[in-house]
Amino acid sequence: MGRRCARRRIDMLPGKQSLEVISLLEALVTPYATEIIAGLAAFALLAFLLLLILHWRLSRKVQRLHLLLRGADHPTLQETLEAYHNFLVQVDARLEEMMTRQKAAEQALQSCVRTPSLLRFNAFPDMGSDLSFALALLDGRADGVVLSSLYGRSESRTYAKPVRKGASSYHLTEEEKTVIAQALGGAAKDNVRGAK
Repeated sequence: MGRRCARRRIDMLPGKQSLEVISLLEALVTPYATEIIAGLAAFALLAFLLLLILHWRLSRKVQRLHLLLRGADHPTLQETLEAYHNFLVQVDARLEEMMTRQKAAEQALQSCVRTPSLLRFNAFPDMGSDLSFALALLDGRADGVVLSSLYGRSESRTYAKPVRKGASSYHLTEEEKTVIAQALGGAAKDNVRGAK
């Protein structure tokens, strides 16, 4: 009985179990040792090649980055960005100046004659060739003047009537009303074109 207990104690020792595991693994690996070593060598070779490729690609990227940052024959990235920034500041200043000029031009155009309208007609039944006329000269605010000339055999008369906001404080003939309406219609079209 003492021998059995001693054997059990020896069998349970960790050193003996590990020896048995090692001998079992050795028995499994020994017949395939050559193939395992060749496979591991091939894996190590592939890993080394992959490492070389990655190192080469990384060194190219680092070289490009250094070229970009330090400049070689070209300006550095910082100099290039500063040049673009200065250029954009100049463009912005020019744009502001152009916007100011455009606003001033739009204000000046409001007081210019926009769409003159002319209507020729016969003022008297015995006259031909439409020698009488009505002319409306209005600005962008519908202010201006309407001119009328009545041509007759013995005399010709010309009238000028002020127009404010498309109307006159003086009596207007049908021809004068027509040319004012045409001028206002043209000004409205002009304003629509300017808004686009």
